[in-house]
Amino acid sequence: MKKVDFLDTVAAFIAGNGLLQKGALYLVGLSGGADSVALLLVMRRLGYRVEGVHCNFHLRGRESDRDEVFCRDLCRKWEVPLHTVHFDTMAYVEAHHVSVEMAARQLRYDYFERLRTDVGAEDILVAHHMNDSVETVLINMVRGTGLHGLCGIQPRNGHVVRPLLCVDRQMILDFLQSEGQDFITDSSNLVPDVMRNKIRLQVIPLLEQINPSFIQGVSDMADRLKSAAALLDGVVEQTLSAARREDSMPQVEAFDRTVLSNDYVGHALLCRYHFSPAQCTAICRNRMAETGTLYESPTHQLLFDRDNILIQPLFVAPKPLRLPVDGKYVLQGDDRLRLTLLDRPENMAWSADPNTASLDADRVEWPLTVRVADRADRFRPLGMRGTKLLSDFLTDRKMNRFAKMRQLVVTDAQNRILWVVGHRIDDRYKVTDDTRNLLRLEFFQDPS
Repeated sequence: MKKVDFLDTVAAFIAGNGLLQKGALYLVGLSGGADSVALLLVMRRLGYRVEGVHCNFHLRGRESDRDEVFCRDLCRKWEVPLHTVHFDTMAYVEAHHVSVEMAARQLRYDYFERLRTDVGAEDILVAHHMNDSVETVLINMVRGTGLHGLCGIQPRNGHVVRPLLCVDRQMILDFLQSEGQDFITDSSNLVPDVMRNKIRLQVIPLLEQINPSFIQGVSDMADRLKSAAALLDGVVEQTLSAARREDSMPQVEAFDRTVLSNDYVGHALLCRYHFSPAQCTAICRNRMAETGTLYESPTHQLLFDRDNILIQPLFVAPKPLRLPVDGKYVLQGDDRLRLTLLDRPENMAWSADPNTASLDADRVEWPLTVRVADRADRFRPLGMRGTKLLSDFLTDRKMNRFAKMRQLVVTDAQNRILWVVGHRIDDRYKVTDDTRNLLRLEFFQDPS
């Protein structure tokens, strides 16, 4: 491909996908390799405002320092500002228990985003090209993937933009040769150790022996599948909208469980909440599970509840809050609990508000505590003679498992339940004709 044709191809790709705008500032991830050097050069040729960003991960000894020197010299020659950052990558690996490859990725993109915000750049440009996208398709196939996994790398992901996805590796090398521009080679990319290197160095060359146009062919397939995925996504959204149900609990989404009867729709829904492909398959196959069945992803919980499925962020129970005296207390979020001591009025009016309770203050042993309910909790519901497991009481009130997780109780100094907040007081602390002093408890829930 001629130099002019290469520039025109990239320019048309940028325009066709609405990726960049003239006048805005962009950061270019610059490693010193052929791909990133070509990206920086193309952006300059096309008239975009760019600054380079180089990350030194200190993984290859002198070679890492050589890369940094090369990038500094290149940007100085082209009069492009360069930002550099150094990482102790192995320390990050040990601290976060991730692979070296994942550590470098997380460190790099976290830094890119912070720098983008600091310097007021529009986006971060990275040099992924057609070969990288095809490698990603093959990696996803090996791991097992759905339709979107066959669509390759997207031109834009948030503020990360990839203007070179329209050209392959050989086109990039030919362009640099026509410019007389040198680059450096990362020796770690020449070793078939990690999966991507094995596919790049061993698998793709074999496939290209069968079909010399393999890279272009898979790239064209991925583009067609993107169109198919966009069409199906519209159908999925309509299906999910029809299956959505109202739920009174904050941060909980509810869907008719029949939404799982179509595997594609079910996977599309569950992947949004970071359930793994294996979990998605298991949940869809188990769509007739009994009420109370629970699944967890790294970020969310899914509950089968009667005819619905409920999905909420992973619930972390708030720590118990000690209430040493009467007054107003801030609970989790914007929830409030107010305790008021007062004399019993002669003509006492009972409140019908379930979030208000009145107790015989002289029977209460301070300090009090507000906490979430425990499975072993027992109390004597108002009007009963014997005690009952709180979990059974909540089940009788048809509360689902998510609601039970959030249920608050107020206890006394002996950890005896005084009030199941919003539901029932313990009969032993009720107001009687002999009551002289009242303890009024009022719960104010965050409306969001």
